[in-house]
Amino acid sequence: MQKNKSRLKALLTYLPIIIVLVAIDLIIKYFAKTYLRPIDTIPFIDGILHFTYVHNPGAAFGILRGSSQFLIYFTGVILLGLIIYLVSAKIKSKIEIVSLILIISGGLGNLVDRALNGHVVDYIQALPAFIDFPVFNFADCLVTVGSFLLIGFLLYDIFKEFKNSKKELPHAESAVSEENALPAETGAISEKADESEESESVSEKTSDETA
Repeated sequence: MQKNKSRLKALLTYLPIIIVLVAIDLIIKYFAKTYLRPIDTIPFIDGILHFTYVHNPGAAFGILRGSSQFLIYFTGVILLGLIIYLVSAKIKSKIEIVSLILIISGGLGNLVDRALNGHVVDYIQALPAFIDFPVFNFADCLVTVGSFLLIGFLLYDIFKEFKNSKKELPHAESAVSEENALPAETGAISEKADESEESESVSEKTSDETA
């Protein structure tokens, strides 16, 4: 019961943010389709940043072209898994939460566009004067930023655990040394006790003989 309440609370907290980000993505795509499509391209910063209207039948940044149906089902399954994990109340780090929200929002934005139109609208062209980089959109930016955040967090978490394990190792070794030293000390004490008993018995015999 408590878990269900936690999941519902997480869903009600994160869902509005995801809806807003998806809505922003779809609104930008609508304006691109309505106003940018007839013009084809607009140099915002010449040679650096252009707004160029492109239909992308593939995944982010133009990969997997011609696989629209596969991408719809594949993306849907991945996003469902991420949403379940997000609301599972197992996540403690805010960075991980933010990264998952960004990835889910971007994935949903492109999924809705692809499901409705059979393709994704891309409109951001970066550094066209220097490299032939694929045209992308706001949803791609969300997925990319979220992925980098998540990878960075996971690497940091792995490094932190490795560092903590190295710190714990000397303590474990010292504890083992203390455990090994304890029987030796006990043996030494018992040997001393035996020696004292022997000396007492010798002195008793000597006193008896003298008497």
